[in-house]
Amino acid sequence: MSSSIVEQSTPLRDSVLWRLQSLFYDKESVKAWSDAVVPNFVTSNAFIATCYARLILAYIREWHSR
Repeated sequence: MSSSIVEQSTPLRDSVLWRLQSLFYDKESVKAWSDAVVPNFVTSNAFIATCYARLILAYIREWHSR
């Protein structure tokens, strides 16, 4: 298996990937979710949202206790 380097170390916000993704979402808009192009399970799952909320609160509590 061979691999190719698309670009050297670049911050994500300045990368080709970021620009391509931005163009995709500009073109597709919310249709990307309604047509199931984007897996919406992760972005609309109450269990995962609760896990993220707990993680964020734990981080804030730990940071505040310092």
